[in-house]
Amino acid sequence: MKKILFICCISCMLLNGCGKKEINNLKTENQQLKNTIAQLQEEISSLKETDQGFFSSAVDKFNSASDKQQWQEVANDFKVFGQKFPQSPYTAQAQSYAKQATEKASELQRIDDGINKINNAIQKHHWKTARLTLQSIKNGLSTERYEQLKNYIYEESHKPIQTTINEIISDKYNFIGKRVSVLASLSSSVNRNRKEITAFSSGCADGSSVSVFYNTTPKNTIQWFTKNDPVCQGKRWRIVGTVEQYSNDYDIYIQAENIQ
Repeated sequence: MKKILFICCISCMLLNGCGKKEINNLKTENQQLKNTIAQLQEEISSLKETDQGFFSSAVDKFNSASDKQQWQEVANDFKVFGQKFPQSPYTAQAQSYAKQATEKASELQRIDDGINKINNAIQKHHWKTARLTLQSIKNGLSTERYEQLKNYIYEESHKPIQTTINEIISDKYNFIGKRVSVLASLSSSVNRNRKEITAFSSGCADGSSVSVFYNTTPKNTIQWFTKNDPVCQGKRWRIVGTVEQYSNDYDIYIQAENIQ
């Protein structure tokens, strides 16, 4: 029994000794790795301070730049390179890269300024200015972005004027050719051959009136008027369309695109 206990004690001592040795070896290896990493970092830092390292880093930024701020940073990096390494064999290339980056940044700034000018023109209803400005920056825009801005200008310039039948009749020459949106009461009598209905400014057959042609409205609207008569009392209808003038007299009508 004593022999067995003695053997167990010896075994434990040996195992503990081996465990400590392995731990010490791992600690040593870990420290060596840390030293290697630190040395590599110093070498990388030193490389960046050489003209080749600095130039390569700037070229990488040039190749990945996409927005105005990034191009400005790239241009600045190449300018700094010229100041730090005026005798470098890369100086000429750095100057060329700096020029290209500056031009890219300037072009993007020109486009930004143009888009701001378009937005300001739209707010002031200066449609011609908006269209001319868009054409001036077209070459710097993607096809998709150009179409977006073009459609935006069109939609804003063709927004219907919120008005009334009374105002249209009172100032008809100013409204001819313009899109309008009016609330009106509709006559219960529909001229289905001409696809025409009379809209009143107030109530059933009350106030000023104007003819509304619905042949250019959506198919479901045409079908509704084909089968139904509007209820003259109570309901008010939203009519969106263009004010036109009859060719044979001075009267006007609304060529509707939507009636709800």
